[in-house]
Amino acid sequence: MEALSVLIGFACLGLGLYLPIRFFKLIGEVKSLEQRLAVLDKRLPASPANSVAEPSVAAPTASVATAPIAPPPLPSTQVQPVAPVRAAVAQPDPLSERLRDLGLLPPADLKGEYALGAWWAVRVGGVLAVAAVVFLGIWLNLRSTIPPIVRVIEVALVGAGLFWGGLRLSAKRMDLGEVLAATGLAVWQFAAWATYGLDKMRVCESPAQAALVQFLVAFGVAFVALAKGSKLFGQLAVVFATVAVYFSIGSGAAPGSTATGAGLIALLGVILMVRGPWGSAGVLGLIGSQACLLFLYDAMPSNGANYLPLQLAALGSFLVLWIGERLVKDDAVLLGRDARAAFQLASFFSPAFIALFLAQGAEGDRATVSLLIASVAALAGLLERGRSQLVFEVLLLAAVGFVGAGLAWLVDPHLVWLIWALAAAVTLVVGTRTRSELVRWSSEALAGVATFAFIDHPPAEPWIALAGIAAFGLMLAFREDWERISGWQKFRRIVGILGLAAVVLAVQDQLPKVDTGWPWLVLLLVAAVRFRPALLWAAAPGYLFSAVLVIFWRPIFGSEPSAWAVFWAALVLVGNSVAMWRLVGRAGDGSRVLRFALTFVTAVVLFAFTHHLVSRLLSPATASWSPSAWRLALLWSAGATILVGITFHWRRLGAIPSDLSLAAAGGLVGFFVQGVVAEGAGLRQLGLAQSPFILLGHGCLLYVLVVHTKEQGAWGTVQRAALGVGSLFFMSFVMLAHLPGAGVSLFWALASVLTFVIGHLLATRALRMVGLVGLAIATIRVLSHDITDMLGRIAACTALAVAFFGIAWLYGRITADKKDA
Repeated sequence: MEALSVLIGFACLGLGLYLPIRFFKLIGEVKSLEQRLAVLDKRLPASPANSVAEPSVAAPTASVATAPIAPPPLPSTQVQPVAPVRAAVAQPDPLSERLRDLGLLPPADLKGEYALGAWWAVRVGGVLAVAAVVFLGIWLNLRSTIPPIVRVIEVALVGAGLFWGGLRLSAKRMDLGEVLAATGLAVWQFAAWATYGLDKMRVCESPAQAALVQFLVAFGVAFVALAKGSKLFGQLAVVFATVAVYFSIGSGAAPGSTATGAGLIALLGVILMVRGPWGSAGVLGLIGSQACLLFLYDAMPSNGANYLPLQLAALGSFLVLWIGERLVKDDAVLLGRDARAAFQLASFFSPAFIALFLAQGAEGDRATVSLLIASVAALAGLLERGRSQLVFEVLLLAAVGFVGAGLAWLVDPHLVWLIWALAAAVTLVVGTRTRSELVRWSSEALAGVATFAFIDHPPAEPWIALAGIAAFGLMLAFREDWERISGWQKFRRIVGILGLAAVVLAVQDQLPKVDTGWPWLVLLLVAAVRFRPALLWAAAPGYLFSAVLVIFWRPIFGSEPSAWAVFWAALVLVGNSVAMWRLVGRAGDGSRVLRFALTFVTAVVLFAFTHHLVSRLLSPATASWSPSAWRLALLWSAGATILVGITFHWRRLGAIPSDLSLAAAGGLVGFFVQGVVAEGAGLRQLGLAQSPFILLGHGCLLYVLVVHTKEQGAWGTVQRAALGVGSLFFMSFVMLAHLPGAGVSLFWALASVLTFVIGHLLATRALRMVGLVGLAIATIRVLSHDITDMLGRIAACTALAVAFFGIAWLYGRITADKKDA
């Protein structure tokens, strides 16, 4: 055994060595074949011209003039489609380009080991160098006995050496030298922090002084960045300023100075973005300012009176960003440039917006500040109208957002969604008329806020909730008229559909279970007024929830089905039939899958509808009346009969029979849920009076099975065999197993013969085999259980003999006609 294990180990090791080698050899062979094909492809356009030019020499003069002109369209048709395909493949990834602009990815021309060695290694080395200097400063703080100012100067001199060496090196190796110089700048920032952050190197007396020193270092780095034209230095300047404000918050600085520092971070980003020009520096400045405001909010005590200054500081940051961008703006440099567009999109209102929603205090104070910010934004937008359409739209959208926020704090929480829905409707109208993509995005965002507010605080009155669904549905229907070209626009559409679906489910959860269908029914009415497929997709989750509720009515409610159960089951059936009618003839895999799913679900819901209807029609039990047995028999027979009618109607509408192949499977599942789970008590009460109905249901279900699976080949044969066995042995035989005397064997034989006859008439071997097996089982039961009295023997043996003679006669006809179904 050990020797076998050793051999297996060596074999696995050899296989592990061989497979990679073989893999790379195959890759090399594939590449060589691709090169050969490329060479042959280049030669192809020349070969038709030569082949046509050869007979033109021997031809008359007229043919010589016309023959060379005919071939040129052939190469042109081959070359023209290739160029756009290659151009489309060569387009860079927008996300990777954005990361390269931020300095987080190497240039596009550096790949593989060159990117690791020439780009990543330099930056890792810079981080390690900064770490070494930080450890040096900590060592000086712990072990050295020299004065604090001298220790700070020592660390600063190390940074100066790195910075000077990096500048000298950048003349030959620009990237390496720039990173080395950036390392020196980082050391200077550490030295500025150490003036208060380390005990033995403390030179400043308060956190505010240390923050001021760090700010001075950050602005000095920004000056160096502008002088040297280095985007990396500019990004570091913004990061250093953010770190300075963060450490001032951690040291207990005053909230007012911290809020001012957050505004200065954003202003520094604006300066570097405009004068650099580096759009990434502006984005980092905006992010840094927001982070500092959030840190300030987290550090403040939980007292409502202290939050109003934070909101006013956010408004001040708003004004600093707008005025600062205007002061440093240079039209000659910025003309036609889009670098500042993304920055302006958020810089004008995001500081106040974030602080406003995080602040906790009196609603009147927050509403006042919100309306004040809205008025400032609207006034600034009117001033920008003649200068920049983008900034004008951003400011007016900000004003709409702040007006909505202010009013939302003044109304009842259950009506907050209405304020945001009105704001979304206003921007929807403006976006439809102006075709501005920014306004359309804002409309989607405001609709999302309204959706969240609706789910968080749903209306107290049901009719208001249904009216809200109608309003959201109408807005979604009008938004569907917008063009959806890019992937982001399609993503925006998906988010809108999911939001409306969440609203429908939220209302369904709020309403009583008997009213579960009204939310999606309202959406269907909206779709009838202004039909858009998105409304149907939004109604689908609620529709499925109602279908599940109808199917499992008794387990969920714990009572007999009511008239509402019949109504909603019938409505679901009608909806499924209309959906199937709309899907008939539509090409595509998605439509085909939907047809399969609709067929299965409709069959399951059909048996639920039949069960609820029969339960409502039959009277309660009496001494001579057992409704549970009749409910079970009528459920089986009536459900299967109605299923035959529905599938026949669908085929008349043009449905392909193979698309309805899951109807029989859905019928069996539906009967199991309603008959076995819900009506299992009536199984032992089935008698001879219900037996014909059981045979009728079995025959109808087999008919549905065969008609819709005959065109599916081998898979259809498997379905007929499996479902035929399930219908005969696990449904019909079980329901007929409690008949008195020899009735069990007799009706088992009749069910088997019925299965065989249907298989013969519809030419399917699978059902004939199932029928023969059932007949054999019935024969065995006659011989083992029914030989108790002479009359029973006569009846059972006679019936089985007639059945076998009939089968033999049918097989004789099949052999004579040479049929093999």
